[in-house]
Amino acid sequence: MITEIEVKVLEVNKEAVVAGLLERGGERLSAGEVVTMYFDRNDEIKSKKAVLRLRSKGEEVVLCFKKVLNKGEVKTAEEVEVKIDNQEEMVRILQAMGFESTLTFVQNRETYRLGRFVFEFDSLPGIPTFLEIEGPSEKEVLAICKDFDFPEEQIKSWTVTEVFSHYGKNL
Repeated sequence: MITEIEVKVLEVNKEAVVAGLLERGGERLSAGEVVTMYFDRNDEIKSKKAVLRLRSKGEEVVLCFKKVLNKGEVKTAEEVEVKIDNQEEMVRILQAMGFESTLTFVQNRETYRLGRFVFEFDSLPGIPTFLEIEGPSEKEVLAICKDFDFPEEQIKSWTVTEVFSHYGKNL
């Protein structure tokens, strides 16, 4: 189990941020299509302010349970993940346990590392590119946002579904 500490930065200038990352010694880790499926059973997971997510990127498939612990300036969540070698069978197992797919979406994601921070640019149809920054502490995440001069009004402690809602994409 890990604790995830992150913010979303809306409507970023990806090219400028990437240039800043590379100038500071950041490295590109990956890029490609990501398919995400959320599952729930009678809103059981949602009522706990949590998600059960099956995500595939290339050959890698990960099942994750994520529970939001705090949403102040920065979102803090408890996360448990396990790699899965057969996505279709995992979906069948979840369905056999009474879970239903509540949301599926495809995004293009580009990931960079800068020291102890992970920067992930997400692009989806009809939503301006946004950035997720994950770091070691709330203070450090906010400091890196300030270092990159992101306007405060663009920095959110939102979940991805809140980003969707903000842009009128109630999926």
